[in-house]
Amino acid sequence: MSWGSSGFARYTTLARSDRPIDADGDGAVADDVVLRLDGEIVPPVAADGTRLWSYDSASNSLLSEPPEGSTAEVSYFVPAACW
Repeated sequence: MSWGSSGFARYTTLARSDRPIDADGDGAVADDVVLRLDGEIVPPVAADGTRLWSYDSASNSLLSEPPEGSTAEVSYFVPAACW
């Protein structure tokens, strides 16, 4: 995963070509994506309502401004392959 920049936020295109699925069936995919920075889960929205990151489904990218030098891990469910 490598970070680029776009406007005010840095972004990363998710390395897998698979796109996240709506794992919990609530009609939204973004809440099924989990971001960890340096091993700690980062919620999409802070307790004070500040948006910390968002998932852009059109570009399959995560928009965020992680601290320089931090290690990011993104996890999500993908469709199961049919054999």
